[in-house]
Amino acid sequence: MDGVLADLNGYVIAELLRHYPLTSEEIEQLRLLQSCQPHHRLSDCFEGGSRLKQIAREITLKEEIFYNLKPLEGGIEFVREMSDFTPHFYFCTSNLSSNPHCAPGKMSWVRKHLGDAFVKKLIITKNKFLVKGDVLIDDAPSIKGEDVSQDIKQEWTRVIFDQPYNQGTPGLRMSWATWKNVLVFG
Repeated sequence: MDGVLADLNGYVIAELLRHYPLTSEEIEQLRLLQSCQPHHRLSDCFEGGSRLKQIAREITLKEEIFYNLKPLEGGIEFVREMSDFTPHFYFCTSNLSSNPHCAPGKMSWVRKHLGDAFVKKLIITKNKFLVKGDVLIDDAPSIKGEDVSQDIKQEWTRVIFDQPYNQGTPGLRMSWATWKNVLVFG
């Protein structure tokens, strides 16, 4: 969900700039990260014990973070169009286990942006390999569970949702501007 439908990293950067006094070097580091983010989770971009890493982690632990994420442009329209096309359309998202408000926050985000009916289509799991389906659209360079799921048959085709941090990941790719060219349903 975050990184595909909701802009978690954009929210963390905005919160850093809005609520924390940053040095000019930290602001420059954030500016560079916005254009060429090397990691899936923004807090992983910062060095070990750096102040920016600590602040980014604090932000991701806030109760309201997932509810307050902005939708990525085109994502809501995609969901509505796909749900009109097939009733077998679900969201599969990971739980940020360090934040006890993550799962309820993601449910609230879906309710806020898509309505109650879509909350019933939300699957929250740490191992997406346990979920059956035809297609998994994911932004992560590697999917949680890959390392422990060699004996589980992958039931879906993975489509990588384009983000700066996954450009080196091989495979079928899409964005909200290109999804109709990638996902062909007959």
